[in-house]
Amino acid sequence: MGKIINNLFQKMGKDGIELFEAIDFWRAMGISETITARRFGELLGGKECKYRDINKAMGYLSSVVDTIQEKMVADIEIQGSKIFAGEVYQILDKCYNYYIREKKTREKLVNKNVLCNEILEKYGHNRNIAMSIIAACNIWIENSILFQSKIDREIEEKLQDIDPVLMVDLYVYGAASTALSTLSLSKNIPGYALYYGVDINLKLSEPISLCRDHPIIYYNPLLAGNQHAFSIKGDDYKNANMSAFGKGFIEEYKIPFVESLRVLSSLQEYELNKGRFSCIQMSKEEFEKSIDYYKQDVIDCRDFWNTFVLTKEKIEKNRQNDEQIIWKMSVNKERHELRPIICFDDNTVFVSYPAFPRYITMLLQEAV
Repeated sequence: MGKIINNLFQKMGKDGIELFEAIDFWRAMGISETITARRFGELLGGKECKYRDINKAMGYLSSVVDTIQEKMVADIEIQGSKIFAGEVYQILDKCYNYYIREKKTREKLVNKNVLCNEILEKYGHNRNIAMSIIAACNIWIENSILFQSKIDREIEEKLQDIDPVLMVDLYVYGAASTALSTLSLSKNIPGYALYYGVDINLKLSEPISLCRDHPIIYYNPLLAGNQHAFSIKGDDYKNANMSAFGKGFIEEYKIPFVESLRVLSSLQEYELNKGRFSCIQMSKEEFEKSIDYYKQDVIDCRDFWNTFVLTKEKIEKNRQNDEQIIWKMSVNKERHELRPIICFDDNTVFVSYPAFPRYITMLLQEAV
């Protein structure tokens, strides 16, 4: 079984005692309880509450989302889109790297058949918080492209440490938006609402929790999100161009699948120095020269641009009924998860390391 001592999970293995870190997400990010408690209170109404009526729960969550949207839009307009996007990319990098480290630990615990409720709960909360932040980062990177605010204002120096308030705000936005979408979907299931309400507990590191009715479902958070549990080897994608997905990719985007991944991997390894640079900006001309160098005459640079670069023109397709912002997360075809490179109207290109691995892994899982 094992036990947790001072945030370390201790398990006796055949080779002796093994230790696994089990630390609260916000503490791992270097964000104090004072900041999280204050922002949770300000954004979530200042008191604990329970909504058991699905319409009232949706109304409450909608007001939370609207409040944060107004604040984010104001931040973009005041700071400028590039500076705001740079700050969000910083948070995405730190959060994604921590998520991946914990994900690898979860895989080890699964392989060792660890069953400890305390560590299951700890890793489950951390995963949920990280995924909410990552989803919110993607949508607000998209909105920074959409607004194109003060794009003449450049990032003049290396950004310092992450903005802790912005990170907490992104979490609450991601969690509340996801909960709202889930309740809306559940409400539309005729005759049965799997999710029916929401609880707000400001004392928890994950203060928003949905009320759900699933008495016979067993859920193991160590397994959730572990796509790498079934590892993809180098040989698995040698013939990926000939798979149904690979053929469909070529038909849709006019470029070969495997060779495209090689170009993305080259950008990761050389331009981003294997992750030592979390995000770089360059001119469109510089970017195209890099692609020309890495593509080895196999890929047309314009087709690569159209496939992987997200622009305002593409983003605007996601707005509905003249809405000011994009608010639907992880559902639009033209979104940051599927087009991991962004470009502003002045032809400034942002290339971010954490935007690539999840996208590449997602494609490989479809192709092999």
